[in-house]
Amino acid sequence: MTILTTLGTAVSVVALTLFVPNVAVPAYNFAIDDIQAQDYSRQRDCLALNIYHEAKGESELGQRAVAYVTLNRTNDERYPDDVCEVVHQAQIGSDGQPKRNKCQFSWYCDGRSDEPTDQEAFAQAKFVASVVINTYGYSFDPTLGATMYHAESVNPNWSSAFEQTTEIENHIFYR
Repeated sequence: MTILTTLGTAVSVVALTLFVPNVAVPAYNFAIDDIQAQDYSRQRDCLALNIYHEAKGESELGQRAVAYVTLNRTNDERYPDDVCEVVHQAQIGSDGQPKRNKCQFSWYCDGRSDEPTDQEAFAQAKFVASVVINTYGYSFDPTLGATMYHAESVNPNWSSAFEQTTEIENHIFYR
């Protein structure tokens, strides 16, 4: 798979490689080299759960977009620098537990089980998580550096305070 060329950036979408001229790959801090081998599986699984719950019915591109936002947050001082901490970021109640519906990713504290029920979809999410973790910083970010997104079906009050970067399938992305 072509990641970078001398004239621009190649974008891999499923098995199709598109050429996007003169697109800068943003600077990054997160890389596979930055995490210990024993921690890789934990962070990959947290990322896969986020992809599964946030973009299960979407194409690989839509799933990669969710993964990129998650990893982009690890490079933003407003968020933790650990994938699992980003995924599990929430307002914590006096009982030490996340407050219901007060999480960065709604599935994490919506009161439902977080265990995947569709093993085929979860295997796909793990594949996408592995690919994005292993190529992050060297491959094209389809969200153009986004750290936030929301479903097209909602209009959160925070969205007007940020720059919209793109729309991919059911999500609108911001930085």
